Amino acid sequence: MDLINSRILIVDDNVKNLQVLGGFLQNAGFQVEFALEGKSAIDWIGRSSFDLVLLDIMMPGVNGYEVCRSLKSELKNKDLPIIFLTTKSDHESIIEGFSVGAVAFIKKPFIKDELLARVRTHLEIKLSRDKLAIYLAEIEEKNRDITASIQYAKSIQEAMLKTSEPFKLAFPDHFILFLPKDIVSGDFYWFKSVGHVNIIAVMDHL
Repeated sequence: MDLINSRILIVDDNVKNLQVLGGFLQNAGFQVEFALEGKSAIDWIGRSSFDLVLLDIMMPGVNGYEVCRSLKSELKNKDLPIIFLTTKSDHESIIEGFSVGAVAFIKKPFIKDELLARVRTHLEIKLSRDKLAIYLAEIEEKNRDITASIQYAKSIQEAMLKTSEPFKLAFPDHFILFLPKDIVSGDFYWFKSVGHVNIIAVMDHL
């Protein structure tokens, strides 16, 4: 995700608010979509992908708190930043907003520089998280590949170190204690019978 090309969904039942805020964010270089009520916003985010949501609280039908709570109940939206943009600024409203999963609370009428700074900050955080998730997935895949290779090497090593029939004939009463610290051991042993001479080697592979 490129920061400038980030997709932002604005949810507000006031068309004028959508026009003003949408135009401001579009001029700042963001891709902006609009929803006039909570249920359509939930349905839209369920079908599509957004990088940030600007959400009003006081809306008919499903209010902003319910929208945020519904979105955050889905695993795919756990890192989706939701910013409440509302006229409600009392302590209880702010606490409830954070409790349902919002990352910021901005009062209407908003200050353009403040809004833009908060939007960019939370988009950068999401971008960093998305990159980290990709890196972790790549590391896990490489780790699986390496582990599979080591397990294959272990199978080869075990096949090579199995007690041979000549060893059994030369030493009927014997046992071998071979306990590698890791999956594959750096130590190995070897046996060869030459005439009446039995040669046993225990070696450390450096």
